[in-house]
Amino acid sequence: MGNRPDRSRVRAWIAVGLIALGAAFWLGIGTLWPMFVVVPGLIFLGLAAGGGRSGAPFAIPGMIITGTGVMLLIQNLTGYWSSWAYAWTLYGVFLGLGLAMMGRLLDDPAFESLGRVFVLVGGAAFVVLGVLMELARLGGLGGAWWPLLLIGLGLLLLARPFTLRRALKSGSKRDEHLFTGPVVYSSRKRDASRLAASDSQEHKSKRG
Repeated sequence: MGNRPDRSRVRAWIAVGLIALGAAFWLGIGTLWPMFVVVPGLIFLGLAAGGGRSGAPFAIPGMIITGTGVMLLIQNLTGYWSSWAYAWTLYGVFLGLGLAMMGRLLDDPAFESLGRVFVLVGGAAFVVLGVLMELARLGGLGGAWWPLLLIGLGLLLLARPFTLRRALKSGSKRDEHLFTGPVVYSSRKRDASRLAASDSQEHKSKRG
């Protein structure tokens, strides 16, 4: 009975993939050929969502493949293939989304924090590099845009200077909470045994 919601989620993801594939054939495969990349990614995401803890790692390839398909679809519809000059930075975002989804399914905050770091860094790289590339393409790299871009980048670095360090520390702190208790308990037990042994020795010496 417990696997029924997971199976229904997998069935829903497969249904969405089939509908998207059918729409691609109906509207013309020449334009929507990237759906052949999107649909396998959706299947991986369905396996991750409905496979429990064992299926959670499928979230990473699912996000990467689905994101690649969406990027190809947008570029194919717009014809703006030169955006690959900076669109590749979105792979950090896709990886971060996959890690965050896997952490959510595994109930592991460390993976979720690491995923948010990748999303933040990848998104910032996409924005900064995209603005630079577009300004260079339009011939407007000089003027007032360049100082404003530097100011914005500096503010971004000041806002999140130690995000990765916090994410790594969160995992180590969680491990410390798991293992500190028994160590402290065993040390107190050793101290108590030592005090008892010293008291017994003093008692014997007095009696002798």
